[in-house]
Amino acid sequence: MPNYRVAIVGGGIAGLCLAASLVSLNSAAGPESEVYVDVYEAAPEFVELGAGLTLWGRVCEALRLMGMDEDCVRAAVVVASSYGAGATDGFVLRGFRDKADYGRLPFRDAWSLHRADLINILARRVPRVHAHLGKRLVAYRDPSSDPSSSSSSTSTAGPITLTFADATTATCNVLVGADGLRSVVRAQMMRDASRSSTPNTASTSRADLKPFINPQWTGTLAYRTLVPVAALRARNPSHPILRGGVVYFGKSQHVVGYPISPTTLNLAINVTNLAHVDTEWPPHPSHSTSTASASSQYQPGSSHSSTSPTATRERAVGSRKLDRATYRREVLPRFGGWGDEVRDVVESVDTCTEWPVMDLNPLPFYTRGRVVLMGDAAHAAVPYVGAGAAFAIEDAYILSHLFHAASRATDNRNPIARALHTYQLLRLPRGNALVQNARIALRSFQFNGPCGENMRGSADVVCRVFEGAAGMGGSASKEYASAGADSGRGPEEDMKWGVSRVMGLL
Repeated sequence: MPNYRVAIVGGGIAGLCLAASLVSLNSAAGPESEVYVDVYEAAPEFVELGAGLTLWGRVCEALRLMGMDEDCVRAAVVVASSYGAGATDGFVLRGFRDKADYGRLPFRDAWSLHRADLINILARRVPRVHAHLGKRLVAYRDPSSDPSSSSSSTSTAGPITLTFADATTATCNVLVGADGLRSVVRAQMMRDASRSSTPNTASTSRADLKPFINPQWTGTLAYRTLVPVAALRARNPSHPILRGGVVYFGKSQHVVGYPISPTTLNLAINVTNLAHVDTEWPPHPSHSTSTASASSQYQPGSSHSSTSPTATRERAVGSRKLDRATYRREVLPRFGGWGDEVRDVVESVDTCTEWPVMDLNPLPFYTRGRVVLMGDAAHAAVPYVGAGAAFAIEDAYILSHLFHAASRATDNRNPIARALHTYQLLRLPRGNALVQNARIALRSFQFNGPCGENMRGSADVVCRVFEGAAGMGGSASKEYASAGADSGRGPEEDMKWGVSRVMGLL
């Protein structure tokens, strides 16, 4: 089906990477099999919240295959890589008091960089003609999944209609929900499926879909900030975070720090209240958010009043800015009993942002009709295996090639439906494994996992989880596995298998 239109809702890492890959494939394929692409972003500009991220394992290969690896390496602090000078040997795992190393996360060809730098790399590859800013989706109508439609076949139904908050509309042949943790596309997909007489999977009843509409709070608050290298060096010139990443384990709290440039460190201080695991955010007013322990006293904040694009997104997730005085009053006392090495880090902080750490329940499906989910809209996980952006990028790599395969298919056996189903076969098991394994990592970092407060055992669990994430682990679908695939195969092998399937060769 040549020359069909793909609408991508969300201009974060997932959406822009998909758009950039489609634009690149269009240039190589020629006009006869071009896939038209539109990106609809709610904010007035492309922005990405958060500070640093790590790209590693299979995703580095995917970026190379998309021709973006050199730009990423230039913007990155290269970790455990064959790319040359400046490499270190990954994150060190340490306890909250001692200075012993209990393991190193198994990084291979991993790059750490600022999220804004990655967004800029991707945005430069998406011509403005494809970008529609200030467009907040409120609803869509997909005739192919609408029982009231006179034609509900995926191949013969009319276009999908998108409705935005400014009362404008647009149409497309395929809708991609890349709109993040609180995805409007996912919420409507699940609600529509719950009202349908034929839910997407035989094992999922209509009543079972409610838990997949909204994200859940993990009970964890993350205090994120960027720290000047000079500030930490002034306190401790030989601090290990100056040389590479370190994770400090502790009971119901942990600290992560690593360089993202020669002058800047990325720092995340994470504190969990176990009474609030798997609850709504913000906590219900009738629920106390404090305990007798200073390490779990919560003072959930209100959002700030700025009208910037970044502030608009922050309000949506309930974050707040902490000035120096508030940070030193609310956060710093939690680390009074920790060792000097950790206190040197947390005392170097000037200001930070408090974020509730949210994730999704593993989803039963990623696609319905001609609508598909990717990135955090599909598999939002707690950010403790450093793979959220990586999984989004690999989603984009796989999905863009499947869309182009559908545009080249010459048979009449509904290539778009085959593309979406193939994407789900490839990505659903791995995305759900990410969500589950990231939870295990969080619990193990904070001595609430299977090994309790055994530092060596908890470190071993974390290393096994990271090994799987670095390889984009997770069981392949049965259909894919029957073709000889497994979780150890790389993105290029996945893509080739998927393209062959879409083209009707399998």
